[in-house]
Amino acid sequence: MHNDFYRITTAEDSNSTTTQSQDLHEIFNILLDGIETLNNDRRRLSNESLAIQNSFLAFRQELYKFKSSIEILKVLLQDIEQNQCTINRIFASLQETINNAQTVSHDGTFVWKITNVKDKIMDAKTLRETSICSAPFFSSPTGYKMRALLYLNGHGHARGIY
Repeated sequence: MHNDFYRITTAEDSNSTTTQSQDLHEIFNILLDGIETLNNDRRRLSNESLAIQNSFLAFRQELYKFKSSIEILKVLLQDIEQNQCTINRIFASLQETINNAQTVSHDGTFVWKITNVKDKIMDAKTLRETSICSAPFFSSPTGYKMRALLYLNGHGHARGIY
């Protein structure tokens, strides 16, 4: 009878050990699967981080290109504005020349209309254009051809006095 009790106890201990071993094996497999999942997530996140860093670098390069383009365009715009001012001045001068050419006098009288007097006085004071010249006119139908020359800020010793 004692042997039967020993067999039952040993069988129960053996079943208990087997069950514990199986439980530990399952837990071990679950932990291994978790570690593998974590490693896969780490690799995926590392790859995504690298892709984001590359995208960020590309974005910074594009931003630098845009900033450079903006600076170039600003310089071009300034040049265009300066050219526009020069063209406007040339156009005004040509228009005045055309208007003067249409009013040629042959009887000794001459009416000279001077436009933009303030601007021309400022040009004379800054020595950009010290004088202006009238359109040609004649003293008579068979007389002398003349032009009037006007110094808006004076000439010689009289410069800037009056």
